[in-house]
Amino acid sequence: MKRFIKSKKKNAKGITLVELLVVLVILALLILLIGSTIVRLIDRSELVMTQVQEDELLSAAERWMVANMDLFDDDDGQVETFGLDIVFIIDVSGSMMWSLFHDRAPATNATPPEQAHMINTRVWATMEAMNIALETICGSDYNCQHTPHRVSYVYYGAGITRSSALSHTTQRITLVNGEASTTPLAPTASSGTNTFFRFAPGTTGTARVNGSTNIQAGITTATNILRSSNMTTQRIPVIILMTDGEANFSRNMGCTRPLTIANCSTPWTVGGENNATATTAIRTMQSGVLARQAIQATYEGRGFIYSVVLSQREPWTRFVLNPSRESFMALTGGGAALNNNVRSETLSFWGLSSNADYTGQFQYVDRAFTALNIDELRNAFNIIAQEIREATQFKGMCVTVERILQDGFIPADLKLPNNSKDNDVIWIGQNVEFNQWTHRLITNFWALPVDRQNEYCPIVLEA
Repeated sequence: MKRFIKSKKKNAKGITLVELLVVLVILALLILLIGSTIVRLIDRSELVMTQVQEDELLSAAERWMVANMDLFDDDDGQVETFGLDIVFIIDVSGSMMWSLFHDRAPATNATPPEQAHMINTRVWATMEAMNIALETICGSDYNCQHTPHRVSYVYYGAGITRSSALSHTTQRITLVNGEASTTPLAPTASSGTNTFFRFAPGTTGTARVNGSTNIQAGITTATNILRSSNMTTQRIPVIILMTDGEANFSRNMGCTRPLTIANCSTPWTVGGENNATATTAIRTMQSGVLARQAIQATYEGRGFIYSVVLSQREPWTRFVLNPSRESFMALTGGGAALNNNVRSETLSFWGLSSNADYTGQFQYVDRAFTALNIDELRNAFNIIAQEIREATQFKGMCVTVERILQDGFIPADLKLPNNSKDNDVIWIGQNVEFNQWTHRLITNFWALPVDRQNEYCPIVLEA
């Protein structure tokens, strides 16, 4: 037995230096990994806490400004101009080459000459009306470069949608005779298949006036442009949707009630199939509702959607572009079978038992226009331009966090961000025309240079 124990001790080996170093390295890596993870979690929790505190402050500011609305009736105050992010959605389906006054294409041997006759087509009249709106918004050179506003175009036809990015350098829209030409348009065929328009002379983006009417693709593309905007603070998104035809191209987004972005399986994919049915009408209006939800979520609750229907008297088409209760009731007066189909599918989607139960559940537009001639079309775009310009003017003032706290609008148990009571100011603004409010937190206000303080807040209400 003793010999066995001695032999075992003789064969036993200790830990080598290399093995010890390996263990130490592993321990060091574990400590580093765990430590960095803990630091990230702490940073993330602090960031979340800061955001929660800021949201609480802004919520308190909302309550404060509702209770002190009389302060905004004074002549004192600061007027701030919000920037517009405008997306024009333009119908370039084949019927846009038809006469503005008749449901047919212009004759190739028209008198007066072709150039003048083009003024009577729907696409020409639309371009001119949009240029009038651009001039109102951006100035006589149609260029928004010297304004806070940005403009984008989306044009849609036979399942193909093209667009331009939001830009300050938007220019006049010009009709041309082909992709390589910059001369004014002179139509050579009644079908309009050789007809194009471009955003400005010399630019390369062109759209063929031809094909079906995929309104849904236009709405979705415009929404995607605004959803991906890299600037949303103190900006107002605007969608201006124009069509002359019946929606006859769409895709199934897989939407269920309640109609929210989360309840649609593919809300932002562009595409579709040719199907001039009530189903297309429902899908198009679904896209409109999702567009409103998306842009207001992106732009802090702000946003406008306008629609302009050109040369259309069909009730169901007007309903798709303005799903109000009044438009819905117009579907019940008989006429085309599609009117009744749209009505019944609207009730079915929302689970409504009678016509009286529809109160505008599909409504997504703030204002809708119907134009049966060029003067009405120009007037529609001019009213839209004037309205959205008025919407950019917010009259407001700054109030210190300490003043809101002193007036009792901040809960006593709310833990304010570091030094917020002493250093932070909240700018509160109101657009009287549209009864909209907005606000933003300016941190470390009193540490800013005096000129920046005056720029942000000429007037500060202190405790």
